[in-house]
Formats: sequence, C-alpha cells, structure tokens
Amino acid sequence: MASCLFLVLLKIILSTAGGLPNHDIILGGIFSEHFPRMLESDDSENTDDNNACGKPNFRATADRLAMEFAVFEINEDESILPDIRLGTNMKDTCSDLDHAVNKTLDYQFIKSRFVNTSQQCEPRATEAKCCLDHTENNATLVAIVAGAYSHIVKAIVNLVGLFKVPVIGYSSTSPSLNKMDYFLRTVAPDTVVAKVMVDLILKLRWNMVLVLYVDNEFGNYAADCFRTAIRRTKPKICIAYDEKFSEVAGSEEIQKIVKGIKDVKSLSRVIAFFGTIEDFIHLQNSSADWDVNEYIWISSGLWLRSDLIDISRSVKHILAIIPKQVYPCDFHDYLRHGADVNKICPDMEHNEITCNHSEGENCSVERSKYTPHVLDAVYAVAMGIHNMLGCRPGKSCRDKLEILQQGSLLHFLKNLSYFNHLTNQTISFDINGNPRTAQYTVVKLSIGAKTYNNTTIGHWKCGKKCMGPSFDLTTTVNASAFGSNCGSTCKQGWYKSVKDDYPDCCWTCERCTGNKYTNTSSQYSCFQCSDDQWPNSNHTKCTDIRSEYLGFKQAPGILILAWNCFGVAIILFVVRVFVKYSESHIVKASSRHLSLLLLLGILMDFVLITSLLWEPNVIQCAAVFVLTHVSNCLVTATLFMKTNRIHRIFRKSAMTGERRKVSCSNAIVINRPFIRDKISFVRRVLHKTQV
Repeated sequence: MASCLFLVLLKIILSTAGGLPNHDIILGGIFSEHFPRMLESDDSENTDDNNACGKPNFRATADRLAMEFAVFEINEDESILPDIRLGTNMKDTCSDLDHAVNKTLDYQFIKSRFVNTSQQCEPRATEAKCCLDHTENNATLVAIVAGAYSHIVKAIVNLVGLFKVPVIGYSSTSPSLNKMDYFLRTVAPDTVVAKVMVDLILKLRWNMVLVLYVDNEFGNYAADCFRTAIRRTKPKICIAYDEKFSEVAGSEEIQKIVKGIKDVKSLSRVIAFFGTIEDFIHLQNSSADWDVNEYIWISSGLWLRSDLIDISRSVKHILAIIPKQVYPCDFHDYLRHGADVNKICPDMEHNEITCNHSEGENCSVERSKYTPHVLDAVYAVAMGIHNMLGCRPGKSCRDKLEILQQGSLLHFLKNLSYFNHLTNQTISFDINGNPRTAQYTVVKLSIGAKTYNNTTIGHWKCGKKCMGPSFDLTTTVNASAFGSNCGSTCKQGWYKSVKDDYPDCCWTCERCTGNKYTNTSSQYSCFQCSDDQWPNSNHTKCTDIRSEYLGFKQAPGILILAWNCFGVAIILFVVRVFVKYSESHIVKASSRHLSLLLLLGILMDFVLITSLLWEPNVIQCAAVFVLTHVSNCLVTATLFMKTNRIHRIFRKSAMTGERRKVSCSNAIVINRPFIRDKISFVRRVLHKTQV
C-alpha cells in the first residue's frame, strides 16, 4: 500500500514539474487539444497568438495524458531502455493545418538545420531566428506520436520525413496514408472499419442503406472504402442514397440533404455515417424538423459520453464501431491524482477528465476511444529504440546512446513484434505501416441530455479477413424495425422478380409455374425439369413422370389386341388370295400392286394400335410416329391412284387416245418424297434423344 502511495505521489511531483528530469531521448507529441476557430461564431474577434484555436477538445487531452502516462511507465520499467530516460515535447495543432505545420517547425531537429548554432541566445530572445534555443534540453527527438486529422498528419509526415523522423499515428485512419515513408500507425485504416461495417449490415440482414459523409479527406476516403467493400460482398447491398455535406454547410444545404433522405425512407432507414460527433451535431442543429430517431446510424465516429458534447436532441439508435477498449487501472489513478489537465489548457476544468469507480476496478475512461492506441504508439517507439540499441533487461544501455540515429529507427519499427501488457495487444506493422491485426467492438448507443446507455452487440477480429460473432444479431438490434430489406427471402419454389431501380437488392417473390422449379431460396430464376420429369406441387423439385398406358393385361387392352389380331388375320388371308390368284383377270383388273400397298398400309395401322399397348419408350414413340404417317401415306396414295385409274378408264376420251398408265414404279416415286421426309424427321428425333 505504501509503495502504491509513493508511486502516485511521484507521478504528481513529476507531472507538476512539467516533464521528466534528465531525459536522454525526446518523443514528440502532436495532439489536437482544441477545435479550429472556424467552427465557432462567438470568438471571431479574438486576435491573440493562438487565434487558430477554438473550444477545447477533451478527448485529445486524454490522449496527451495517456502519452505522458506511457512515458512514465517506460521510465519506471527496467526491462525497457534500462538507465535511459524518455522525455516528451508536445504540440497542440488546434485541428488547423497551418497551425500544425508552424508548431512542427518549432522542433529543435528542424530549427537546428536552419539557424546558427554557434551563437548564444540573448535573454528573452529564444524565439529569434538567429540562434538556437539553448535553454531546452539537447536530447535527440527520435519520433513523433501524432493524433490529428489525416490531412494534417500527412503534411507533418511529409515535413519531418525530410529529416528521417518517423511518425506514429494513433487516430488517423485515411487509406491515403498507406505506404507513406516514415509513417506507421497503431489504429487500423478505414478499409478495415468498412469491412466490419459491411459484415455488420449483412449479419443484420439489411440490403439497402443510405450513405452520408462529411466533405473532407476522412469522409471522402471512408465512404469510398465503404462502397468498395459493398461491391465485393455477396449477397449484394444497395445504396439508396449517397450524399456528402460540408463541415460549414448552411441550413439550406442540409435541408436539401434531409429531403433526399426522406424521399427514400420507404426503402431504408439505415444510415452509414462517416464524420465526427461535431459533424453530426452540426447536421442535427441545421435540420430542426428532422426526427433522427426514425433512423439507425452506423458509424465509427459517434462514440462519446453525452455530457461532453452539446447535443440538442437525443439520439436513440446508434451502432458505434469502436476499436478494442483496454484501459490499465494505473492510468485511472494517473488521471485522478497525477494528471494536470490545466497545464496546457487553462480553460479546462480538472473534473472533466475523471475516472468513475462506480464499477470498481473495471472502470473505464470513456472520453477517448484512441487511448489504447496512444499507449501502443509510445511503446512501439520505445521498443524500436530498445532493439536498435541492442539493450538487455536489467543492464544499463546509456553507453549505447552514441549509436542512436533517427534514420535507423524506422527499420526497427517496421520489424517490431511486441506484446504490450497495458493494452493486451501485440504491436506489429504490415508492409503498409498498418497494424497486422485489429479488434473492434460494436456497441448500440442511446445518448441524450445527461443520459448515456450502451449495449455491446458483438466483437470483430480483423487480419486478412474480418471474423464477427456467429450468433444472430437481429433480435438484439431489432433489425426489422428499420425496414431496410427491400426484398424478403424467397423460399423454395419461388423466384426473385427484380425491380429495375435496384435489381440486386429489390424484388418481389413469384411462384414458379409450368415445368419449372427452384430447390434453393433467393433464386433469380426457375430451373426447368427434363423431358421425362415434372415438378411436384410445391415446385421445389422434379419427379419422374409415371408412365400410364393401356397394357395387355387390362380388359380394354385384351379386346383391342384380339380385334387387331383378327384384322391382321383377315389382311393376311386377302394377301394370300391375291398371291394365289395373281394371274386372274379380276386381280389384274384391281391393280394388284396397288392393292398390296393398300393392304400393307392397313396392316401397319393394326400394328400401330398394337404397339400402343407396350410400355412407352424412345424407340416405341419413334415407331408410332413413323407408322402413323407412313401407313396414312400408303393408304391415301393407293386410293388416289386407284381412283385416278378408274377415272381414266371411264372417260370417253381415254378410249380413243393413246393408252396411258401409272406404273407401280411411278406410284412409288410419287410416295417416295413423303416417306423420305418422315424417315429423316425420325432420325433427327432419335439423334436428339441420344444426345
């Protein structure tokens, strides 16, 4: 107990002193502890030196205190950089690009390149251009921990990269920072957040969303990452409305956006929002007649305690995607006893940054979601220096400070793999300078005037792929209440009849008809059964067609068979008579060849009827087709020839003129084209059946 009190007392003394004494290595810190003055309207007349700064940003102050805490913990840990003291040199960007660049230029490693180091500064002239400020400690600044908007961090990286000083970002998520020289970050880029967001939408069974984003680098890149993730997913997610707004947009512009959102309210009430809480408040205050509680908001930026923001109306439905939140309990004590928030921001009251111990030892500082990433960034720099100097735990490493070089640190940072016990996270960077793994928690928030409620929905772990919870999320969120599923799931036997505007997401379910079926849900068309099959009553599968035919064992079949046998017998008897008396005048007068062809056609009719009593198959069907047409052709053709012959005999002119006749060969020639066409057609049918 005494040791704990001693540590707390030591923290208070060091913090009050304004830094760590006798520091050997300096870590730069760049934080946005104020909002830019352009967002305010009540302080426009202020013309002091810090006129770029507006209202205080409490979250950035918590991040700055986290860096101080991490440096203190590293200096107390003999296993990291033993006998070497780390110090800090922190700057406030005021969320303004020009102000941030000017503050960065104040670092000694930059000023020393452009000033005469041989001259001493006169008293009260440390800011003069002619000399170097020798009143500051001359320890080497090896890296900068930066937390600001992505476009500000990009400018800082481009500047300090000229001096080979690496920048470790803990809150800048823009993909435009990928593969930048001398830049790494401990927070995953927006591409990973977009994957989590899309996976969350799929798990909630939504397929129609609205996209609303602020018109700056963060909003544009984040929205673009979201669209890219949507294009790569299955099933498809459609965007019913996609619009951006300016950070300083007027009421007229906001009202136009609100009208566009209301026009597609029937399609979706799920809004993917890419902006900060301040952007959301600006949007809300500029649309007084818009009930935001009719919608559910999905965002990675809407994560704050309500007592820290000036929110005019409550927001009941927010799904916040936040990085893994792990806060060491020692940091809580540091905030309560050792942190002086008034040191940099005198207008900030100490009780704005507190630790609520109502939940015992598991209390959490919920002011900034990036605090764990600040701790990882500081420890990454410390371990990079530790590995570069070849330090060993418990053995002094001070004599190796001579080999410390700014340009060499980047190599050791990129090859770092260190488990941070404060955040329970392994610090490691990929080829783009991003963390190799990232973990997120999705929380359902409801915030309002001095109220704050949250419910954890699930956890996601992202590496090459993002893995979310396997249980059903729809009941926890009540997903069906926001009407963002334009087409319901079509069950088996039904198919999706799509709408023209959103063919991938909007449809109505229609039943398969005729010889078609679907055996899976959510099909865009029905499948057709084969020729020997037919769908069941639900049109969910094909079944073999049961053959129904008149067999030999049934009474009608026996009667037909007997009648056919009698007919065939009669025909055979007549043929025998024709053959036996073929030379008689009566047979010759009746055109015996035509008579035999006629009898053959009649015989084929009897055979055809008999074949119908067999079980149907391909050969039988082809035979029936052939016999039907051939027999009819034979009967019709022979009767025509006989009629023609009798007509010529009884014509008066036929008795005086030259004798004309149609021979048997001519009769066959006349019938040949008809028979050939039928046989050719049958061959095609049989070939198609075999294929």
